Amino acid sequence: VPSGPVIKFEERMASIDITIGDQKFTLRGDESDEHLQEVAELVKRRVDAIRKKAPHRNLQKAAMLAAFDFASHMIK
Repeated sequence: VPSGPVIKFEERMASIDITIGDQKFTLRGDESDEHLQEVAELVKRRVDAIRKKAPHRNLQKAAMLAAFDFASHMIK
């Protein structure tokens, strides 16, 4: 008899779509749709704020700056 974790494939994974800049992203996870939506909106607001202050920044650079900002807040 094999041992190890039991994987249930019938469980529904939450999924939401969000557009940041001109890119569409699909987030999937074990959290609720509401949680994923809150996370996505938080990221979108931060990236949009960075791009508003520095319109010359492309989406990739703004996203990385947002990631550094979130990481900084996590370790404070």
